[in-house]
This record gives sequence, C-alpha cells and structure tokens, in this order.
Amino acid sequence: MKREIIISIPFLLLLTQVLALEPCPDPKNVTECCIMDKGTGYFITRDIRADGDCFVIPYGGASGVNCQNHKIIGNGNGIAFNISNRDNEIITYCKITNFTIGINIERSDLVIVEKNEIYGNEKGIWFYPDTPLGYGSIIRHNILFNNNVAGIDIAGAEKNKIYDNFIAKNGVNAADNSPSESYWNTTKTQGTNIISGPYIGGNYWDDYSGEDLDGDGIGDTPYGIVVRGTDYLPLIDIITPRYSNIQAPTGSLPYDPSATYEFNITWEDNVQLDKVFLELDETNYTLIKTDEYLGFDSNYRVEHRANYSISFTGLEPGTHTYRWFANDTA
Repeated sequence: MKREIIISIPFLLLLTQVLALEPCPDPKNVTECCIMDKGTGYFITRDIRADGDCFVIPYGGASGVNCQNHKIIGNGNGIAFNISNRDNEIITYCKITNFTIGINIERSDLVIVEKNEIYGNEKGIWFYPDTPLGYGSIIRHNILFNNNVAGIDIAGAEKNKIYDNFIAKNGVNAADNSPSESYWNTTKTQGTNIISGPYIGGNYWDDYSGEDLDGDGIGDTPYGIVVRGTDYLPLIDIITPRYSNIQAPTGSLPYDPSATYEFNITWEDNVQLDKVFLELDETNYTLIKTDEYLGFDSNYRVEHRANYSISFTGLEPGTHTYRWFANDTA
C-alpha cells in the first residue's frame, strides 16, 4: 500500500503543473522547462532548474532529446521528462536530479534511455501502469544512483531491455511489477562495459552478493529483481583503484618544528572508492576529501574520483616513511 501512495502523488501534481508549461520556442536551443510538441530533435543548451514538472513529450512530440551533458535540477517535486503516447523516443546525455520521478514512460513503446545520470530523485525511471504491452523500451548505459524509492520501477510495460547500467544505493535498485517481466541482460559479448570490464552482459548492482570465480567480470549466479525478473549476467568489479598527482615532502629539508608538511593524492575507481588512508611512520590517519565526483568519464563509463590531503606540523627530525592505501567496494 505504501508504494501505491507514493506512486500516485506525482500524477496528481502533474494535472495542475502541465497547464503552466508552454511549448518550447526553439527545439535547437532549449533553455527552460517546456512542452516538446514538435516531431523533431530537441537540444538543451544550458543547465535548467524546474519548479515542478519540466519537460512534457506528448503524442507527435519530440523525436529525441539531447541534454548535451547539462543538468535538469528539480525542486523536489514533479517529473523531469514525462513521455506520454510517444513511441520511438530517445533521451540521452542528461543529468537529472531532485525530482519525484526522473523519467516517466506512459503508454509509449520503443523509448531509448541512454547515457544519462539519474540521481537524487524519488524514482529514477518509472514505467506508468498504463504503458502498452508491446515492443518494450531500452534502458542502457545509464547511471542510476541514490534515488530514494527506486532506481527503476516497472509498474507497466513488458519486453523492456535493460542492460549495461550502473545501479547503486537506491531505495530499491529495481522492481518489475508488470504482467510479464522484462529482459535485464543482453547476450554476453566481448567489449568494454559501463564499469570498464571486458564483457557487455547485464547491469552492475551494488547489492549483488555473488562471486566471479573465473574473473571474467560477470557474476557466476543471477541477480533477482524485486517481484519478478532476473539479471543472468550481473557485472562484477574486477578493476582496482588507481592513483595520480602525489604531492609530498621529498629530499633533505632543514628542520623547523613549526613547519607544516602537506600530503596530497588523487584516487579514482571504476565503481566506488570505499576507504582511503595515509600511513605515516606506521600510524594510520584520516584524510580530508575534496572535489569528489561520481559520474561518467570521457568515454561514458563510471568513474568515482576524489582528492585527498592531510597536513602535519611538528614532525620530529629524522627520516619518515609514508604509504597510501585505497580500496573499493569490491
């Protein structure tokens, strides 16, 4: 019952909010929330802040939306992209955050959602219960992270193809409550996946508890979707963290009891940095973390990166030895 109450709220809001939106004046230069009612491609050319619903794509509307890596930022309510009665649609290169629903797909088939970062919403992607039981849609190469209720929630629609996504730290990572389940992996194929592993297969799930005994980056046991559905080829992290930009005192330095000595490093990982610490003279120290980033790298694969630093004053004269340590969630 709790799920049904939460699901119904955004559509009560939608009835009052859509009326305030106007058609987008120029599909090639979208700079504010609007109705995408022309059957052409739309290009978002700046970050946009929404007060409720942002973009509505009706029957005969946009054939595709390219956010060009701009952010669509909500006020905690509404829907970022509401796709209704529109088949053959593509949403790509968007960063969607702080909405009730990031992308809503209603009575629409063959919608492609690709290379988006969808995070910090109540629900990332929701298939409305009235979506037809037809050809299905494709959800691939997306980051769905930290959505409070669900990353992907399929209340309607079948035969969707959902693969090569990074899905982590959502209330429920994925749920499929439709009459017939979707496909949560594609055929195992050699090629770099979203977490930089060697095979395309299923999705990366941060709560997957299986093993990868042969080291191919694919879990040996399936991942079960809430209610129904199975990812038979869940992606496994087999890549260790990497470091760069080490800065530390070197060589012989004149002793000064009031001098400050600073240590800096950048760590990055393909999935999620877990712990980083500095060992100085066999003592471990907690670090200050800055410039943290979780999103796509330049090749649209997941990257978690942060700078770490620590300073010491009053080091004793003599030789000091330090080591950096980092590990990821795997």
